[in-house]
Amino acid sequence: MTSIRTGRLVSDLYTKPTDRDLYLHKDSSHTKSTKKAFQYGLGVSLKQIYSVETDYKNHRSEIKEQLLKR
Repeated sequence: MTSIRTGRLVSDLYTKPTDRDLYLHKDSSHTKSTKKAFQYGLGVSLKQIYSVETDYKNHRSEIKEQLLKR
């Protein structure tokens, strides 16, 4: 989702209300390198989506909590 904040275009991530945060489970049979690459890929995607650093850091911490729950 893109909006205008203080005269600048700002991008943000939209998540549907039905989103269930289904990520790879830590006990899955995927290799360690695949699990690390998945986490890295999520971080890169977030960095590309968010144009404001504080929004990026907030959402990054939310994703981290969701991954730790799995």
